[in-house]
Amino acid sequence: MKSSRSLNVKYSLIQALSCLGMCAMLGYASVFLLYRGFSNASIGVVISISSIISTILQPTLAAFVNKTKKIALKDFISIVMGISTIFAIAACFIKSQLLLGIVIIIMSALVMGSMPLITSLTFEYEKHGYKINFGLARGIGSASYAIMSLVLGYLTKMYNPSIIPLFYVISTIGLLMLIYSFRISKDELSSLDNKINEKVEEDEVGLTMIQFVKKYKKFMFLVLGIVLVFVDHSIINTFTIQIVEGLGGDSSSMGNAIFIAAILELPVMMYFMKLKEKVNCSKLIMISAIVFSIKHIIIFLATNMTMIYFAQILQAASYALYLPASVYYVSQLINKRDAIKGQGIIGGATTLASVIASSSGGFLLDIIGTKNLLLFGAVVSVIGTIIVCLSVEDLDNKKSQLEKNINID
Repeated sequence: MKSSRSLNVKYSLIQALSCLGMCAMLGYASVFLLYRGFSNASIGVVISISSIISTILQPTLAAFVNKTKKIALKDFISIVMGISTIFAIAACFIKSQLLLGIVIIIMSALVMGSMPLITSLTFEYEKHGYKINFGLARGIGSASYAIMSLVLGYLTKMYNPSIIPLFYVISTIGLLMLIYSFRISKDELSSLDNKINEKVEEDEVGLTMIQFVKKYKKFMFLVLGIVLVFVDHSIINTFTIQIVEGLGGDSSSMGNAIFIAAILELPVMMYFMKLKEKVNCSKLIMISAIVFSIKHIIIFLATNMTMIYFAQILQAASYALYLPASVYYVSQLINKRDAIKGQGIIGGATTLASVIASSSGGFLLDIIGTKNLLLFGAVVSVIGTIIVCLSVEDLDNKKSQLEKNINID
């Protein structure tokens, strides 16, 4: 497999700009909406509806990309991100809360819906014989997320949160320019396609969603566990400002907390390729789920910002491990013809968690308060961790068993 330095650099920048935009319009969504007069319950409704749409959108877009041959994956991503940029610009000028809520819903759904597609871009090029270091690229993305969170935390305190959509627009315009330049020469692509077509011609059509669920039953239980773990993760991310203010902090404290978590993802993701050579992705997913729950319990028990900052350090062994491990786990477990669908489903798990967290979290926050909401989330997270540990498949054993069966035949 070839290693293209220019493709790796461009893909790393794509991840960086994508994460800048995510931080602005997803990470700081509550801050922006609170500034525009939305209540906690209203914010929960907006985020939950956008997450519901995204949960449907992610596998639908993945299935469409799998089937269509007329639109290249990078062009499809460009279309989705371009539309989201138009809505972000509109968010700067709309005065009506109802219209603003609709615009944020559509824009957020498109942003979340594009995430698995950007991830799949890695394997699309690996399919053509190019090796792209996803861990390194995603680590750089986390670093950019960290920097953006710190910058926005202080800028929103100095000025006001109305500037948030502008940061999304600027980062996404840069992203579109990079995606357009992310290509392989036609001669190389043609010669590589001939080799690929020989292998996948008979498997041209992927499984339907029902067939996929029946074939990968244990994987779907894993997805359930991931949903439950990420419910509390999403509660904390969605209502960070409320949690921080309850402990005497402000938007700059929130920026510091997000910065600590995001910047510590960089070293783990940067060296993930070496790590997965020593520890298989199945074990890494289990470790990440356990650390997620520990982190969530500490945040529930936190009585000051120091404890929040300490909990954020655990991001290095939770989210930073989970994200690349899950991507490579799916690529190893799922047939190549259904790889994008698999990435869409596991990406949809975190989105579904966001639906549950935001739809219930906003109302629960107003009714039972921050502390009880965090207790609820921690319990759900522990249950999810147990399911993950019981349902994740040992890929090494599975591979050994497959080789044994082949030898017997």
